[in-house]
Amino acid sequence: TTIDGVEYDIPFIDKMIKPIMPDEATRLAALRTANLDFHYEVDAAAWDILDKTKGIVPNKFDAGMGYRWALNVQNEPLDNIAVRRALFRATNIDGFGKMVYAGLDLDVPLHWFPMYSKDPSATTPMNELPADIKELYDYNPEAAKKMLADAGYPNGFTLEVNTDSSAAVQAMTSLLADQWSEIGVELDIESYASADQHVYGFERNYTHLCYDDIETANAILTVRQAGETGHFLNITTSEDAYVDAEMKKIMGEIDDGKRNAMLKDLGVYVLGQVYSVPMSAKLMANYWWPWIQNYYGEVSIGDVADFEMVLSMAWIDQIGRASCRERV
Repeated sequence: TTIDGVEYDIPFIDKMIKPIMPDEATRLAALRTANLDFHYEVDAAAWDILDKTKGIVPNKFDAGMGYRWALNVQNEPLDNIAVRRALFRATNIDGFGKMVYAGLDLDVPLHWFPMYSKDPSATTPMNELPADIKELYDYNPEAAKKMLADAGYPNGFTLEVNTDSSAAVQAMTSLLADQWSEIGVELDIESYASADQHVYGFERNYTHLCYDDIETANAILTVRQAGETGHFLNITTSEDAYVDAEMKKIMGEIDDGKRNAMLKDLGVYVLGQVYSVPMSAKLMANYWWPWIQNYYGEVSIGDVADFEMVLSMAWIDQIGRASCRERV
């Protein structure tokens, strides 16, 4: 096969090797020295060092997911929506973004949940949210404390928290404890290894709060895992007849425009019910060397975030690869 005047035996990728490298420093070193051709979903903390690597190509993006606290709304005091709204108002979402991406000058979206902020067909922009929901993003501990008092908790309360033992999540948990302490809410924190912590969430085996990362790119899945009764990904324990009824209508609607409009409205409703308290959106990037041809930074095909399907359409410039590797 001849491409751009250069003859290749088989231009397209017919074999892909995915080495297991648990250590991030090892992965980054392998990429920077061109022992890896491609790195999928690189955390933002590593962008600076990779951006200093001459020749490597990035595509940076809002990953369509983020970090949240799922609430067990079957238990007091979280069965009270006024309490949940007060907790949201006492959460500095911008502060979580600055902490997660400390030292990086990044545009972390504030209103990223429950719908993907870059999808105008499914998300309602901040300036179009109803006033009573928009005000939740206005971090104001004093206002939140008054909301708690009005809800019958002038002296606050203690909440049990189920969280991940990783350093990053521990930092987010500590920040939440600091923010909510300003309104008299104390946290009794239990930390678990990631696998165990996820089991507790999926089994709804927690008392008040459970750490979770949630996908937002798929609007239907997002609403279901943020508020549909009994959905296996809805770890919030919410049982909302309105959400259930609307989801049945949405799943039966074959017109894309009508379905998206219904999802958009339902997303605003779910946000206002505060079955979850969002923290920071997640930012990611793909990095690759330019000898990967016919690839332009695509993340996924359809709903499957599977880079193998994207790279199956790419081909390797073998001559360019050999030349670049000699110089790296």
